[in-house]
Amino acid sequence: MKFSVAVAALLAVSATAPQSVHPTAADLREVRESSPNLRTYPEDASADWETDLRERLARGAPDVAAAALATRFEVDPAVMRRLVELWIVAHARQYAPGQDHASWKRPAGAELRTMAPVLSRSRLGVGVLAETLDAIEECQADDFEALVAAAPDRAAEAYHVAAAATCNGNWVRAVLAAPDRALPALVRLSHYGGLSLGDSIAVYAWLTSPAALARVREANRPMVAALLSQRYLSVLFKAGMASRALAVLDAMAPDLRAAVLSPKGITARPVVMDGVELMFGSEANQSPPPAVIPTEAPIYAVAEALTEAGRTTEARRLLQTLPGLDGARAAAACIYRSTGKQPACPKSGNKDLPTGALVLDHLLNDPEGDPYPVAEAALSGGYVGEPSPSAAIVCRVYPAADYPGLCKQAELSGPNNLDEQFTSGDTADMRVLESKALVAAVPGFAAARAALQRDAPPVHSPASTLRATIIAEPPPFAERSITAADHTPATAAAAVALAPLPPGFQLVRAEQQGSRAVAISVSQALDPTGEVSRGGYWVHLSADGGRHWARPMYTGLAERFPYVVEERASAPLLVDETLQLAVSVAEIDTASITYPPVALRTRRRAHGLLLTIPLIALARDSDGDGISDVAAHHLLLDRPAPERPLRVGSDASAPCGPTTAATMARIALLQRLVDPSGKAIVEPVDRPPAMIVGKVTRASTPDDQPLFLLGNPADFGCLRAARPILVYRHEQIAAITRMTPDFHAFELPPIVFNRTGDRGFARWSTGWAGGTYRLRLVNRRWVFDSINSWIT
Repeated sequence: MKFSVAVAALLAVSATAPQSVHPTAADLREVRESSPNLRTYPEDASADWETDLRERLARGAPDVAAAALATRFEVDPAVMRRLVELWIVAHARQYAPGQDHASWKRPAGAELRTMAPVLSRSRLGVGVLAETLDAIEECQADDFEALVAAAPDRAAEAYHVAAAATCNGNWVRAVLAAPDRALPALVRLSHYGGLSLGDSIAVYAWLTSPAALARVREANRPMVAALLSQRYLSVLFKAGMASRALAVLDAMAPDLRAAVLSPKGITARPVVMDGVELMFGSEANQSPPPAVIPTEAPIYAVAEALTEAGRTTEARRLLQTLPGLDGARAAAACIYRSTGKQPACPKSGNKDLPTGALVLDHLLNDPEGDPYPVAEAALSGGYVGEPSPSAAIVCRVYPAADYPGLCKQAELSGPNNLDEQFTSGDTADMRVLESKALVAAVPGFAAARAALQRDAPPVHSPASTLRATIIAEPPPFAERSITAADHTPATAAAAVALAPLPPGFQLVRAEQQGSRAVAISVSQALDPTGEVSRGGYWVHLSADGGRHWARPMYTGLAERFPYVVEERASAPLLVDETLQLAVSVAEIDTASITYPPVALRTRRRAHGLLLTIPLIALARDSDGDGISDVAAHHLLLDRPAPERPLRVGSDASAPCGPTTAATMARIALLQRLVDPSGKAIVEPVDRPPAMIVGKVTRASTPDDQPLFLLGNPADFGCLRAARPILVYRHEQIAAITRMTPDFHAFELPPIVFNRTGDRGFARWSTGWAGGTYRLRLVNRRWVFDSINSWIT
């Protein structure tokens, strides 16, 4: 009787709703063409309901599908019809742009919430309601409360709502809904990733305690204890607390310890915690869950910890049980036999081959052998595989003096901070609610958390990658506002009527005055700025109307630092022997530069300005070295010796050591890496947050562009090159960035060699592109193979 009354009330509300929402033909088509929902925790009837619904919608109308579903799931047909209609609307429009909240979201959500009392007592349950409301508006507290308010078992319903509409906020709400029966929600909250690392450790310490495990059905207890203990050890290792993890492991009963370190996965099965049934270990985004869960046993981390503790016999024995280790060894050996083309080797980067474990394997089982083959397979960047060896192990096998860069690279990934959050978007209020939930549901949580903070190891803090705001150096040219007197007729030259500019120079603006022509271009020839700007501005003059161009003259002005030359202007470019540049100020805020530079911002803007530049100032070369004074100032070549970069080859008497194979390898690597054909894609500034793809502009570089190197000048004494090469030290780069917003001097990466010196690899990066080369010495000549490459 009560059920019928509830249905009647629901239908009355639906019938009188002022804004009843119904699916359109486009909505139905969108749902028919879409994929099923991806469920993290497929534990209720929602998955079966959706599968059945989609099959029926593929061949019939929603009303017909709803009628069949109503019978199967014991729901009133009218209620099921509205649920199907609203589900279609929500899932069809979930990601559609420009959706008006008031037009359909609000009334659809209100009607769905009224169905909770009816569906909570049916075979279907409220899982579909939770998913549908989440599609309309994600992770809403009002939706959660509406679905659990009328539940006969609030703890169970809160868990199932959070499992259907999975988000950190809903798991926190499920814990608070019934703190004395929150074990299932706490298990999911810890594993879901929403807690900070320190909070997870404190929660797992309690979840694995006898008091918590007593709330698990006895038949399920060994399996639950093993899997929760695996996760507890994993978070301890992630925090760098290897000693504490070993102590926890050593204190376990032998059967539990064996289960925790078993290389076999744990068979997924239903378990009961706090009277709530859930599928434990099915967090594999699959429906139905896999028959066997991949092992979560922290075999490798424990083997590392045992090694560091001096318990090498135990470590060696345990490491040998790591699944896929023999395959990883075979893959590394196959890779080392490579003679250029990609060998038919096992994929060392897949999850079944723990390539990263080979470093520890070498330390334990072949400490006197050459560790280079392992480095090429596990640390070159081309064969990514889990687990990742710790800095302590890498630095023992590859000391910095013999294997440059490997130890330093490993040190960049140290222990995680206990306060680090693993989800984004949660508000400060949600963090407060989260703390309240943990204190309410986990006995002794606050004290345990404080003790962890005291015992936490120091976290590696690499040099800050945050940039400072650098103010552009004012140019030595007069700047004034454009006036009415400047608006004199000028003849713009059609690009098709001009001779092409030299390679590497992009035309910005051109003008013809009788037999004389002038063009303004932009190039990265002396302003290697990657994706941040197109480079610096140059002037091209022609005495025959643009059929031939004289040698370009550098202005010393970098695009966007602070000026942008206007492509169209009424003020003529040339007045007698003076260049007039109509410009705007759009000065890049260097603090906003990242890679990829998708959030570039300007710190200063201005319009309607004119720069007057005497041509004689651009052409002046006071010392007659072929480099104009403007260019020499921009490149610091006009500074005294300690502050001036090295011009390679300018001093033939510079000392040059023996040309060893390693020296020739470095020179060959330099030649390989300075290919000018790769052009950066320049990003726009002040891009709106919603703008993902804009107009693509490629930077231009001439073939004879100087090469700018970052390093010790003494290392390049043996280098001879037809191309101009300038070598800068770090402090000199800091000085030059006042004139170029992000000056990219190339730093030659170290080469890691094998013991015989006839093979090596080098990881390189320009900041916006990079990769790894393998070098092989063949007939006294270095041959290169590309292991991997990337670009932002």
